[in-house]
Amino acid sequence: MVGQNDAGKSLVDKCVRIDPINPLAEAIRSLNHFFGGRYEMALEPALEAYKLSPENPMNQLFKAIILVYNDRSDDAYDFICEFVEESSKNMFTQITIFLKYIIKRDKDKLTSLLTPEFVKQIQRDLQNSYHIATFYSYIEEKEESLKWLENAVNRGFINYPLLNEHDKLLNNIRGEERFKKLMERVKYEWEDFEV
Repeated sequence: MVGQNDAGKSLVDKCVRIDPINPLAEAIRSLNHFFGGRYEMALEPALEAYKLSPENPMNQLFKAIILVYNDRSDDAYDFICEFVEESSKNMFTQITIFLKYIIKRDKDKLTSLLTPEFVKQIQRDLQNSYHIATFYSYIEEKEESLKWLENAVNRGFINYPLLNEHDKLLNNIRGEERFKKLMERVKYEWEDFEV
C-alpha cells in the first residue's frame, strides 16, 4: 500500500515459507502483485486463496476485485450474486456488495448501502477507502472518487506508481487537477518513505 512492492515481496516469500498451507499466504501473494499493478499475476493466487477459504469475506472481496481488474466484470458480478450473502453485516462483504452495484451502475442501490455506519467504517481504513475511490472512478463519479482517494492518502495509502500510473480504474480521474495535485503530495511521501 506504500508502493514498496520489491521489499514487500521478500516479506511475502518469508510468510509463505513459515506457514505454506495458510490460505492467507496466497492472499498476501496476490495482494503484492495487485499493489504492484500486476493484475494478471494477482489473479491465480487470489482464486487459490478463495478456493482454500471460500467462506472468508476478505477472499470473496478480493476475488471479485481482481476479476474486475482482469476485465471480467460480468464474472465478478455473477460470482457475487451466487456466493456472497447480501444481508451480511461484515464490512468486507458489504464492500463486495457495493462492488456488485458499481458493476451494474445501480446508483439507487449504492445510495442505500451508504449508511453512516458503513461510511464511518470505510473512512477509517486506507485500503478500503482506496477501493471505494477506484469503484467510484470506474463509474465516472469523479468527485466521490477523489474524496475517497484523498481519505485513503490521508490514512497512509501512498503507493505512487499504482495510483499515478498502474491502476486502470483510476483512469477516469487522472486528468483532474485535484488528482494531479494529490499525486504531487503522494510522490513526495512515497519517495521519502523508508522500509
